[in-house]
Amino acid sequence: MRRKQLPRPNLAPAFCAKMTAPLGRWAVLGNHDDNTDPQHITRALEAENIRVLANQSVPIERSGGRFWLAGVNDVIGGTADLTATLRNVPRGEACVLLAHEPDFADEACGFPIDLQLSGHSHGGQVRLPFLPPLYLPEMARKYVLGTYQVGPLPLYTNAWAL
Repeated sequence: MRRKQLPRPNLAPAFCAKMTAPLGRWAVLGNHDDNTDPQHITRALEAENIRVLANQSVPIERSGGRFWLAGVNDVIGGTADLTATLRNVPRGEACVLLAHEPDFADEACGFPIDLQLSGHSHGGQVRLPFLPPLYLPEMARKYVLGTYQVGPLPLYTNAWAL
């Protein structure tokens, strides 16, 4: 007997739809997205005008200036391809990388990236006051929360998923 598949609520895209961002709203998928139905999640985000970057880079231009926003696929799922992601970024232009897993900075620091923004750790998925995190997920054990310098690469890990 087949179970009836219930529709998944789109709470995150609806929540994100309320945010304003003068340069656009952007996302990369994470491990839970990649493990469920990435196409469904991408469609839900894009329905709210949130563009999903999947091993892609796009130029962001404003007031005569430009930088590149790059986003890699989920690292844990094994589909992140930084070479493909940065293929169109001209040498010497500023580049910000969205990578769900912060520990990917160990690989990203060898590429011409000016800043990596990550999430995934949630600041420690199990925490008690005054103690370090009791549980950290794979690829979020080194750069748990806050700012880091990984070789030449600045990294910021947000407690919210990114």
